[in-house]
Amino acid sequence: MNKKFLFFWILLISSVCEVLSQTTVYSENFQGTSGDTIPTGWTQTSAVNLTYPSDGWKAGVSLYSTNFPIPGHTKYVATNDDACNCDKSADFLISPSYNFTGVSYPMLNFDLFYYANAYTTSTTTYREIATIKISTNGGTTWTVIDTLKGATTWVNHTTSLVAYAGMPNVKIGFLYSDGGGEPAWMWGMAIDNFKINNQPANAITVNKISMEKYLLAGPASINTMFTTYGGATVTTATLQYSVDGGTSVSQTFSPNIHYGQSYTLGFTTPATLISGVHQIKSWISDINGAGLDTNQTNDTARWQVSVLTGAAPSKKVLLEEYTGAWSGYCPNGELALTHICNSDSSIIGVSIHEDDALQTFEGSQLKTIYPKFYPSAIIDRRDVATANVYSLDTVDWRNSASMRLAAVVPATVWLSNVTFNDTTRHISATVNVNFVSDVMSKYAINCYVVENRVYGSLIDTTDNQWNQHSYMYATTGSPFNSVGRLGLVAGEPTTALIYPAQYVHNHVVDDMIGGAFGDTTVIPQTLVTSGTTFTKTFGTILPYPDTITTAHRYFQDNIYIVGMLQEFSYPFDISKSYILNAAEKKLTIYTETGLTGSTLPETGITEYVETTFGTVSVYPNPASTSTTLAIDLTNSNENLTVSVYSIVGQKMFFENYNHMSKGLHTLNINTENFANGIYNIVINTGNGFASKKIIINK
Repeated sequence: MNKKFLFFWILLISSVCEVLSQTTVYSENFQGTSGDTIPTGWTQTSAVNLTYPSDGWKAGVSLYSTNFPIPGHTKYVATNDDACNCDKSADFLISPSYNFTGVSYPMLNFDLFYYANAYTTSTTTYREIATIKISTNGGTTWTVIDTLKGATTWVNHTTSLVAYAGMPNVKIGFLYSDGGGEPAWMWGMAIDNFKINNQPANAITVNKISMEKYLLAGPASINTMFTTYGGATVTTATLQYSVDGGTSVSQTFSPNIHYGQSYTLGFTTPATLISGVHQIKSWISDINGAGLDTNQTNDTARWQVSVLTGAAPSKKVLLEEYTGAWSGYCPNGELALTHICNSDSSIIGVSIHEDDALQTFEGSQLKTIYPKFYPSAIIDRRDVATANVYSLDTVDWRNSASMRLAAVVPATVWLSNVTFNDTTRHISATVNVNFVSDVMSKYAINCYVVENRVYGSLIDTTDNQWNQHSYMYATTGSPFNSVGRLGLVAGEPTTALIYPAQYVHNHVVDDMIGGAFGDTTVIPQTLVTSGTTFTKTFGTILPYPDTITTAHRYFQDNIYIVGMLQEFSYPFDISKSYILNAAEKKLTIYTETGLTGSTLPETGITEYVETTFGTVSVYPNPASTSTTLAIDLTNSNENLTVSVYSIVGQKMFFENYNHMSKGLHTLNINTENFANGIYNIVINTGNGFASKKIIINK
């Protein structure tokens, strides 16, 4: 069968239902079926097609096929269009008749496996559609009450039947359609654990308190999200919050929400927080004027915040790009990453490769956890940005990074003792973390080895997992014109040609020395007081460089070290595991080696120079009308001056920046009136001086 997969990712948000207070009225788990026959009392109909007749719904434990791999789920019922290759435009599964007399709030609940995919031929796009229908007259007429959504795993689904409470002759039907019969071969649909429950009138789960974990002293907004699982519409709800068990603040809201809907409540009275670690509690005290619901075990949410003693430390964002040599759009992701990072030195960019010659074990671990497209970016492991990958300035990546730069963080991170042994090829780097507030959580320290100017053999024209596939290969004006390879990838015509590589991969993550989630043994999980510093020295062996006849990789002058502070949770919770702060340093003081790559002439690659007073970098370099000087000072109160001289010694620029504080400073130098050529930037402080060459090329 000629079928094309449509892969997609769906982020499933799960909630805790009011299972303790509901009553099961009817149920069918399909365990008592014989052979592949559906249960007694259930019936089915299908479209009439004598050429491609449907085999309908079946019962069993192995109703899967190659393209519709239903995960194991004990016995279930399913209609498998992939296995049948027949007309499944109207496979209708019908339940027995149920009496809802005396059932005040009936709810249909079942487990579902269903893709909701589409399949496109040369002339038509077919879509599989699954709906739930209801009949109140024994099956004579039917009404659609729900259209089902797709997922890549079994999900639990609930549909309200409250509109049919008290009715004596109710049937439920599941209609699967492949969108039009032959040749619309689709996937299928599976159902298990069918139940009709009688929900209580009022039932609420308080899901979470929505607020940042690290704050500055002062007023703080308390936002609480809850979900209703009761049969009655929630028209009023009273919530309360308290700080450290103190006096509670109460407020009544009017959400007007129905079963399965969520509502976020923002208290108009903020909490006044002083420095230290505080416990926030929020709970529901009344629903619809009837008091508490019948299950109070999930009516409360708790959250812990750390309030800083003073100002927040400087923040750097880690932008981790997902990429792969097989993905034709990934060159634009790399270009966007370079552009964003070079325009803001507070953003550190790295590229995590997958399914090519540059992938790592740790990167594959992240693949199983974070939603991923190619190219896409995880910003501080907090936000996932995927859209607008076709332009140089990827807006959602930049916006997410900007929001994270504004976040309050509890610690400063810096690198020290970054060394490389030419003989043993041993890399050593110390990551330092200083907390500026009292904190109590689960923290990890990590260290990445990142490399620029990585490429495969320049004479190898095979699909060798180095040569980047690029949809921009033949695009006039693109920086990737005639760079990389035009084909051949799965699904493309076999006549597509493969061209020589000449594509340079930058920001490549060679190694996550502390693993994907860092070393959790350094910082204790008890109260850490403000001013405490923790250090972790990481070490690894850099393999010997490949020769130019195979691949250009593991050259020490192209290596950068990235250190970071990570927050994690156990068991793992993606909403509580992210990167708080980071730092970056070049491994050696020497210029990078190898081909520059298509992204480098336009934006440059930051070159760091170690000095007696800190680190110095200039970007972009080459420059046109302006360049930025980034100086990370080790000491405070530095009397800093910057001069720029031409190659013949003419002073082109001078500025006295007086007393500069410790930390990173970005200084702009206007080069609009500079002629093309080489210039020397000289930086003087009371603790020494440094010089850096820059090329002006307009």
